[in-house]
Amino acid sequence: MEVANAEIRAVLKFSFVKGKSARETFREINCVLEDGTLSLRAAEEWFRRFRAGENDTMDKPADGRLVTTNTDHIMENIELDPHVTSRGIAEEIGVSHQTVIQNQTGYKKKLDVWVPHDLTQKKPVGQNQRLRYAPETE
Repeated sequence: MEVANAEIRAVLKFSFVKGKSARETFREINCVLEDGTLSLRAAEEWFRRFRAGENDTMDKPADGRLVTTNTDHIMENIELDPHVTSRGIAEEIGVSHQTVIQNQTGYKKKLDVWVPHDLTQKKPVGQNQRLRYAPETE
């Protein structure tokens, strides 16, 4: 059964208010739902927050820079000019070179050209498949 984090946290808050321990609540939740639904460390962390006076069961906003995806702009540039460099795209749309490399969905830079990275059904020759040379015998 798939249970949302908000629901699990509501159960944690309810158990905290009833006076149960984090370990006891952890066991009950994993027994009722399934093992691995909640870690003991997560239960203890939420109980620590509740003891500190925090009543909100939502995650705190993450620190740092917001993630922005410019995949559409990157794809436009690649489709317009398959020879464009990742640094050229980065300068044009105002992101870092690494952002372009990480967001170019479905394309790889091969021999100075962006090509679709489609996997085919062909089996490559690998360690388990070796080519054998058998000299012709007469």
